[in-house]
Parts: sequence; C-alpha cells; structure tokens
Amino acid sequence: MIGSSRPLVTRRMLTASAAVSLLLGTLGVTLVHADTPNQAYTGCLKLGLVFNVAIGPQPSAPCPKGVVQISWNQTGPPGPAGLPGTNGKDGAPGKSAYDIWLGLGNTGTPEDFVAALEGRDGSDGETTLLRTTLEQEGANCTSGGHKIDSGRDNGAAGGVPGNDVLEAGEVETTAYVCNGSNAGMILTGHGKPTSSVGDPGNFYTDLDTGITYGPKVVTWPRDGINCVGFPHPQIDWRGCNVSAANLSAANFRFANLSAAVLEFANLSDATFDTASLPGAQMYGANLARADLQHANLSHADLATADLHGANLLLANLTGADLREANLTGAILFAVTWSNTLCPDGTNTDSNGGGSCVGHL
Repeated sequence: MIGSSRPLVTRRMLTASAAVSLLLGTLGVTLVHADTPNQAYTGCLKLGLVFNVAIGPQPSAPCPKGVVQISWNQTGPPGPAGLPGTNGKDGAPGKSAYDIWLGLGNTGTPEDFVAALEGRDGSDGETTLLRTTLEQEGANCTSGGHKIDSGRDNGAAGGVPGNDVLEAGEVETTAYVCNGSNAGMILTGHGKPTSSVGDPGNFYTDLDTGITYGPKVVTWPRDGINCVGFPHPQIDWRGCNVSAANLSAANFRFANLSAAVLEFANLSDATFDTASLPGAQMYGANLARADLQHANLSHADLATADLHGANLLLANLTGADLREANLTGAILFAVTWSNTLCPDGTNTDSNGGGSCVGHL
C-alpha cells in the first residue's frame, strides 16, 4: 500500500501545480493589484484550488490545516537578449546656413550671404593728443623739466571735440620728465682743481690746458682727459675726442659737442638737455638713461649705442644712424625723424611709419 500511494500523491501535486495558472483568475488573483512589477504573491493551495491570495510573504488569511501555502512572482526571470534590429534609414540632409538665410526672405548669392554676416563699420575713435610744456623747478621736478599732458580730443568739460587741441578739461593723465641733478656739472677754471672745488660727481676743465678732470669722488683724479681745442670760456667740445672715457652722469646741458668723438664712452645717466651734437661720433657709446631731451643729434652716429631708458623727448634725429642701437624703454615723444636709420635697418622715409617707433 505504501508503494502504491506515493505515485498518487505525486500526481495530485503535479495536477495542483499545473492548475494554479488556470485557476488564478477564477479565485481572485486578478483582484489583487500590484503597483510595481515583479511582486511576490502568497496563497493557499488545496485540491488544485488557490485561495486567500495576497501580495507579500503571507496569504490574506492563514491557510487551514492540511492546506499547502505557496508563493510565486508576478514575472518570471529575464529571457535571453533579442537580436539587434536593423539600422534605420538616413534622415534627409539638413539645410545649409545659406539656404536658411534664403528661407528667411533674403535674396542674393553665397557671396552676398557672407557679406551680410559682417557687421556695420563702427564710429571713428577719438584722437589722443599730447601737450608738452616746460616745468619749473619745484615739487614735481627738483631741477626743472617738462610736463606732459595727454587725453582724448573729446570735448570733455566744455571743450571742443575734434579740434586737435588738448584743452584743460580733456587732460586725463599728466607725467613729468625731469632734468638731471647737477651731479655731472662741468666746472671751469685755470689750473688743476683743488679739493675745495666742486661737489662729488662734478667735472672740471682747466681752461689753460684744455684738460678735463672728473668725476670728483672725494678728491679729483690726478689725470684728466686732454681735449685738443677745448679751452673756451663756454663749454665748447667741438671736435673733442673722448673715446672710451668714463663720463657717467656728466652734465653736458647746452654744451656744443658738434662732431665730438665719443665712441664707446660711458655716458650713462649723463645730461645732454638742449646740447648740440650734430655729426657726433657716438658709435657703441653707453647712453643708458641719458637725458637727451631737446638735443640736436642730427647726422650723429649712434649705431650699436645703448640708449635703453634714455629720454629723447623733442630730440632731433634727422639723418642719425641708429642701426642696432638699444632703445628699449626710451622716451620717444615728439622726436624729429627724417632720413633716420632705425635699429632694424629701415629708413624712416620709407618704412611706412615715418619714425623708428615699431622698428626698434
């Protein structure tokens, strides 16, 4: 009997399991709604019938004694991935920018379209002007100098715009270019200088011999520079040859140095304000930070000279040779340029700029 009852139980369980899917709708499974997919269901199974079905791990009511409690999911495990689908058809070509332009009601050729992309010309900018005036000795310049005002010719503060005159209300910035101190002043006298003559940094010229001494430190140097033809009451160095001399910080203001030979001389920080230097030979000279404002340097040879930081305000450089000269940081306001050879080898008369600015 035991051997014959097991197949019967097995058949009844298989029959019950197979009947679950057929009886769920009849027994209220469809009346149980899940808000999210893949919910777990629990119910009671008896004689192929499922009842007390609920969402979750427990049936809606406890299963009676002798009734099997079963659970299952709303969805089964994922099936295998499907085969890739075929590519879609290419879309129609888009319109070009030119076609869109035409579609907006415009007419013309592609060239007209490109021209239409350009904006209108802007209004002319305002001219910037400079004005240079003498500055007397005072708080701005201990030894005097020049005041440089700049601003736009815009008629500000009651001025007249566009009249090429920098008026008081148009001044936006002010700078001062000051003269050097008297440290390099050249003194004159008869005979060698004594220790009581002059201040440190001064030079001294013996009018009897034409020999120049300096610069004075505590005492005067024993040996001076012999400049043939120098002895004149005024500081007249015409034709003087002081090649390679150390004249740093010397004061040559208003001096006449026509055709003087100053090749390779150390003239750094020297003052040449309003000095006359036409035809001066200054090849390779050190003129770093020298004050050359208003100086006449026409036809001077300044090739390879070091003029970095020099002040050339209103200087005359007509016919001067500046080839390979160093003008880094030099002040070049209102310089007279004419047939001048620039550091880059161009000529101001033919380089398109009329000056050496941009040709350094």
